[in-house]
Amino acid sequence: MKKTIAVLAALTMVLSLAACSGGNGGEGVNTSSTTSATTTKAENNDDKSDKTEEPEETAEAATTELSQPAVEYVEPAAEELTYNYYENLGGVKITDYSGDAAAVRFPSELDGEPVKSISLNNKTGVTHVELPDSIDRIAEYAFSNCSDLVSIIIPESVTEIGEFAFYNCTNLININIPDSISVIGDSVFFQCSSLAGINIPDSVTQIGAFAFSECISLTSVNLPDGITEIGIGTFSGCSSLTGIDLPDGVAKLMSFAFRGCSSLAEITLPGGISGIGAETFSGCGSLTNIDIPDSVESIGYRAFYECPGLAVTYKGETYTQENDPSDWWN
Repeated sequence: MKKTIAVLAALTMVLSLAACSGGNGGEGVNTSSTTSATTTKAENNDDKSDKTEEPEETAEAATTELSQPAVEYVEPAAEELTYNYYENLGGVKITDYSGDAAAVRFPSELDGEPVKSISLNNKTGVTHVELPDSIDRIAEYAFSNCSDLVSIIIPESVTEIGEFAFYNCTNLININIPDSISVIGDSVFFQCSSLAGINIPDSVTQIGAFAFSECISLTSVNLPDGITEIGIGTFSGCSSLTGIDLPDGVAKLMSFAFRGCSSLAEITLPGGISGIGAETFSGCGSLTNIDIPDSVESIGYRAFYECPGLAVTYKGETYTQENDPSDWWN
């Protein structure tokens, strides 16, 4: 019971962080709209969590891969951008755009300095973004709460997407993750309620906790072979997800991994998996059968809670909510 309380406390903490993520993400840079460019040279060693980067890939590639309609992007004038130079970034960070265009192609250079970060959290009015290839990381909270954002093009130069980067982008439907990405941070797409599908390239080896939590329109996802763990709450609340193929290398399903995936009808566990966390499949009411490999050494508390029609086969025995007195069910 203590273990369960600890796990639930962790979940509460993450959700609290998300709720408090508004504003500038601790960037220390004025993000109010302005018609004049700010080019102050400044040092800011706290900017790691501020630097925001946006994906840029060719619009043509994104259109082909994501089947999104042709979009006419506009590159803003320097006067329409608020930006500063940061010594620790080795370049410019853009913190606001005051123009009228809905589809924006951000420049790779301003005042002779490379653009290294873009942070537009809480920005409205911008629907499509193309990031420059001068960026190598999309920072924490970079586009969080951008409620009008529909699509974003990420360049091959980006290798990491920071936590909460697209948190609560409720209209985001198209995103192309390039092969250069290796890490998708915690809660990156948390509450992206319009995101229906996503292809994760083989280059990704780590997907953070709650990365796709509450993506209620997500119906399918392709996981790369390099993934070894499905993190805490990674797909929790994805109520439209009907099935998922787990790579053979997955060794553990962490707590709440598929909690509340009420449409999940089938899942095959890889043969080398060693553990299933607390409430991993709780609330997966559409599941009817799960075969658990003999390699599994531990099954957490309430792993199959609120799965009334589920039959679990494990080590030659079949268990259901009616005939199993263990704490798997309640």
